[in-house]
Amino acid sequence: MALQAPPEVRTRRFTADEVWQMVDAGIIDGNERLELIDGEICLVSPSGWDHAWVVEELGNRFMRLYGLDDYIVRMQSTVGGSEFYLPEPDVGVRPSQGPWLSERRHPRVDEFLIIVEVSATSQYLDRRKVRSYAQAGTPVYWIVDIPSRSVTVHQGPRPDGTWDHVTEVAESGELTVPGIDARLAVKDIFPAEK
Repeated sequence: MALQAPPEVRTRRFTADEVWQMVDAGIIDGNERLELIDGEICLVSPSGWDHAWVVEELGNRFMRLYGLDDYIVRMQSTVGGSEFYLPEPDVGVRPSQGPWLSERRHPRVDEFLIIVEVSATSQYLDRRKVRSYAQAGTPVYWIVDIPSRSVTVHQGPRPDGTWDHVTEVAESGELTVPGIDARLAVKDIFPAEK
């Protein structure tokens, strides 16, 4: 008797609206650490010490650089993306005023000056987001890679999910802070080595 190939495995992508409906219905706990990436609901692992340190340090440095009058620094908070995308970036900077206030919605990633993901053990997931962030029009996307102590800077998003410029900045380098005339030393956003 010949074995037949199994039927093709079919999957279903969820939309952002469906995820919010599941939260409202209590199917998904609104406090659970989840992200919707390309229609898949992904569990986000708890932050380790080094991850939490870098997120707090970067958030605090952005608050000092941007000030608190014209900009808001959001840390580990859901932002709007696209139909199949609800990311929760580690740090994001947006203007303090915008249409999201009157429309009572999360700001979209294209309404931020910068979105930052800090990677300690989540490099695969954070690199998977690169395409979605570009498609959604995120102006600048940084991946802060803790193991390599470097930052990959993505600028110039394209609708096809690629970027005009991708640069890796080593620990000895400096980053240009988007939207203001400021520089940030990469070494200053990492904890001292053991």
